[in-house]
Amino acid sequence: MSTVERINLSQLTREQQNELARGYVTGTGISATPLVNCNRFKTPLRFYHEFIGDLDLPPQKETGAMIRGRFFEPAVGVALVEARPDLRIEKANVFLCDKARRFGGRPDYFLHGDKRGIGIGEFKTAKPSVWQRLYGEPGVAPLDVVAQTLWYAMLAEAAYGLIAALNCDPDAPALAIVEVPRHPAAEARLIRAAEDFLEHVDKRREPSATYGPDRELLNAIYPREQKGASIDLGHDNELIAALHERAELKDRIKRAETRCDEIETLVKDKMREASRIDGLDEFKVTWKLEHRNEYTVAARDTRVLRILDRRDA
Repeated sequence: MSTVERINLSQLTREQQNELARGYVTGTGISATPLVNCNRFKTPLRFYHEFIGDLDLPPQKETGAMIRGRFFEPAVGVALVEARPDLRIEKANVFLCDKARRFGGRPDYFLHGDKRGIGIGEFKTAKPSVWQRLYGEPGVAPLDVVAQTLWYAMLAEAAYGLIAALNCDPDAPALAIVEVPRHPAAEARLIRAAEDFLEHVDKRREPSATYGPDRELLNAIYPREQKGASIDLGHDNELIAALHERAELKDRIKRAETRCDEIETLVKDKMREASRIDGLDEFKVTWKLEHRNEYTVAARDTRVLRILDRRDA
């Protein structure tokens, strides 16, 4: 049976902590594995290439939401203890590490005081509209956060998991508390998903792309074409149907853009020399002179996808 170590993180920088996690399926990564695939921010294909580190991908920029989460995390703890005075929270500050299975990750908090035993707490923050969408229904949380919490509860052999999500509305802050009980069947599924993903990694088998989110990633994976190479996809029904759909959508977009141009011309004709329109409750319309500075675009080579509809040629 595998042993889970606890590595103290108190003396490590954030960069050193990130390096420590390299090569492990963590709580944030388990939801991006192909068999789970519920991560709201990362596709299985991106997780795969980040994991093996074979692409020169731009580092993930720290978003406002990430900064808010770091700054407001203590406030989530204050709100939780106020709602659950029986609990005492302890910053985890450890990396849970199953080296044999390459499972790991850093939970947010250990929770003490519940008669069931020590729990794992994952603390989240969200702006009001997002909080209402993700946590507004009692007892409900995003699946990737549930998977993350259960993953850490499993590795820590905790009695239970708990998600605390703070609505950062300055006038009406609220806290959602979602219990994540230990669930052997769900944990077995997460373990199987992690093992399947690591098998993909070891055998260098890419997961399937997620069309839309992986658009830019595919440009990085295939930056150059093989000169003179072609591929026969004349029997690929999915591709043929998609190209027909694209042609119809392009036609609709063109007609919509033409109509928008006509409407904007109508607006200009009615405004004449006025800089704005008054008396509109639902729209704000201005027509003012704006200065744009000159700029130069740096030269670069990039693959360009061109699709010609030969049916009208």
